[in-house]
Amino acid sequence: MKKYGKYIIPSLITFAILGYIFYVNRLYPFGKHSIVKVDADYQFIPVLYRIYDFLHGNGNILYDDIGFGNNIYISMIIQGSIFSPVNLLLYFTSRNNIINYFDILVMVKLCLISLTCYIYVENSYKVNYFYKVIGSVLYTFCGFIVLNYFNIMWLDSIILFPLIVMYLDRLLNNKGYIGYIICLSLSLIITYYISYYIMLFILFYSFIHIFLSIKNVDERKKIIFRLGISTLISLLISSFSVIPSVYQTVISSRFNTGSSYELFGSIVSKSFYVLFSPLFVILSILYISRYKKDKLGVYRFILLVILFHIGLFIEPINLLIHGGSHWDFPFRYGFVSTFILMMGSFKFLEDYDLVNSNKHDLFKLFCLIELFGVLIHFNDKYLSDILEVMIVLRFDNDMVVYEIFIMILIIFIMYIVCFMCGNKYLRYFGIFLTSVSSIYVICSWTMCYEKGYFLTINANNFNNNINVIRDGRYKVDYTTYTPDYGFVLDVDTLDNWLHVIPNGIVNNYSNLGYMTSDTCIRSYGGTIFSDWLFNVRYLISNKVKDNMLYENIGSHNNKYLYKYRYNYSNGIVFKYDGNVLYNDNRLEYQNNIYQDLFGNDKDIIDVGRYTTNGNKLNIRYDNRYRGILYLDISEYDDVDFVVVNDRYYYDFDKYIMDMGIYDSNISIDIYFKDDGNYIVDVGFIRIDDIINLRSNVSYSDNTYYVNSDSNDNYLFLPINNIDGIKVYVNGIRKDIISYLDNFILVKLDNGDNYVNISYSVPFLKLGIVLSVIGILLFIFYKNIKYNDMILNVVSYLYVLINVFVFLYYYLYSMFKYFISW
Repeated sequence: MKKYGKYIIPSLITFAILGYIFYVNRLYPFGKHSIVKVDADYQFIPVLYRIYDFLHGNGNILYDDIGFGNNIYISMIIQGSIFSPVNLLLYFTSRNNIINYFDILVMVKLCLISLTCYIYVENSYKVNYFYKVIGSVLYTFCGFIVLNYFNIMWLDSIILFPLIVMYLDRLLNNKGYIGYIICLSLSLIITYYISYYIMLFILFYSFIHIFLSIKNVDERKKIIFRLGISTLISLLISSFSVIPSVYQTVISSRFNTGSSYELFGSIVSKSFYVLFSPLFVILSILYISRYKKDKLGVYRFILLVILFHIGLFIEPINLLIHGGSHWDFPFRYGFVSTFILMMGSFKFLEDYDLVNSNKHDLFKLFCLIELFGVLIHFNDKYLSDILEVMIVLRFDNDMVVYEIFIMILIIFIMYIVCFMCGNKYLRYFGIFLTSVSSIYVICSWTMCYEKGYFLTINANNFNNNINVIRDGRYKVDYTTYTPDYGFVLDVDTLDNWLHVIPNGIVNNYSNLGYMTSDTCIRSYGGTIFSDWLFNVRYLISNKVKDNMLYENIGSHNNKYLYKYRYNYSNGIVFKYDGNVLYNDNRLEYQNNIYQDLFGNDKDIIDVGRYTTNGNKLNIRYDNRYRGILYLDISEYDDVDFVVVNDRYYYDFDKYIMDMGIYDSNISIDIYFKDDGNYIVDVGFIRIDDIINLRSNVSYSDNTYYVNSDSNDNYLFLPINNIDGIKVYVNGIRKDIISYLDNFILVKLDNGDNYVNISYSVPFLKLGIVLSVIGILLFIFYKNIKYNDMILNVVSYLYVLINVFVFLYYYLYSMFKYFISW
């Protein structure tokens, strides 16, 4: 037991540090608050609800009506890391406690990072036990993890990364392949995204090792072959997760979103990913300074440092490594960069002694304690400023950057004072004090409870306090909510943040007047007609709604649940003669859809287009019916405020605005911030026209029942026509037409029609077949034969891949930047 007890110490220290941080911040399990913030609040936590439901026998993880029918298998992987063994711990909590249980998952994963990092160091370097422990803990709290811990789906690959490197070294030294294949396969299965950076490290690290350290050509070829076949097997084994995920990412709107090319962009923000590990920076510099004693080792280290740190300064290289965009997380492969610095640090500690004179050690201790006091004082002084600028995402406030740099400089000085101590135990005490205090200070900037992050909490509280009915689609008519609330409430919605929505779907919903962003669709906006068309049955609102159109089901914390009083629409049967073409008047576009589906020339929306060349527009709408008023202001950035019958409105965005129900003449005054030429579309829908709408489709037990009076009729279904979806009419599979460039349209038979829909994740079956092949290759690895020709081919291919990847990321990125001028 003593032999293995030493492996637990880094995890226990990590647990103690996190426990204290959680305790002082009243974070669960020591308080009622959660460490959830930013993307975890509106993306990752909601998906954990679906994983929880799946673990308890409820909920599909392949396809769901979330977002009007989407592939959620990929969301379960990318947003929820459903194949993470740690996330399976969700089974042991309650559904109501998932938000708080997130803290436990973070704690477990960070403790595991300390464990695997220690295992790597223990088996790779001959250094003092103290340095092994402190280095493992410091890597656990490196800049990447401290700034990205809430991206919980990334942490599993960070857990596996030290083991991958350890087993990679063994493979390169002809000491086995099993550990490498297992760990790399697990990482790829859990998250291909972070594994992509790990693969990049494997490629360059192995290349440098093979061609600088191995002199025998034949031995090089054999090692390259073993590395190649082992990596290929890992890729094959993980195919059931990787191939569908990569495909969905490539066809998504996220993949097509780029960033601007600045030569020296985000340097400050990126630098903190490294500067938050000052001990590794100092020891790496010391290692490089001793290059004359270990030239080959230092050269290898410098090459790795350049390859994985040049992106700190050269933004085009950094962007291309990220795939063209990094949004608010500017150095997502920062864990690799810090790990390389850690490798250099341990190489220095292994080869060189930190022996100094004992002279003035008491004075050095006094200086260290004084610096510790100054550090804590500055942190108390500047903490509120730092928290106000959302340090977890960006560092764009010059004063806050200055304050952070002051404290980091103090930490650097404290470490230098420690190295100057001659007494070994005093040095250890100083390094421990500096390390723990630096971890606490930096974590106080990021790992804390933020009152501003409450979206999932609100959805959870609403779910627990309202009798949520699960027999139809939901929408929300205010903007402050998590788009993936459907996972929390376990209901069907238009809203979704499925992370990799197929490219084009976002634009389609925007054309219909709903609120969208690059990777998100919200039901906020649209019209009562489009809500009816999409079979929206329930509304969550922060407003008291008219009881002529909405039935109040319940309320909680000033949020109301309403049921629409119109007749529900499961679909429309009509004679199709071609898609409705979109025009820039979104209200008229809805009229055109209505006319197409119902085969008449009547408008469902009374539309007027108004223009102005000043900064104010006055509209008088003569109204004789009770109905809903809509505004669509294309130049939304320039709107100051709107007054409708003495009621003021201030918040506008790129969606059709519901201005309320009116039954008399309407006065509309629109004020713009500056003079200009503005276009405003005004729409009015009579409530009687909505209540009288009828659908000619019924639905029960996953089957649509339709009666068609001819062979020329088509069925429109408000379901996304995504890759992998299939429609069967009377048991026969039918071709699908993308109506409105998105929704399902299928031809009917004359008479009764029974329509069913099935879904299969694109390339999942192929991925499963390849995974089985990979497992078989793994089992029969030793029986794989090779000859000189195969070794030569694999070696040349390996070199070509390295050259291509290097040229692409490090030279082509600069070429793209300069030709874009």
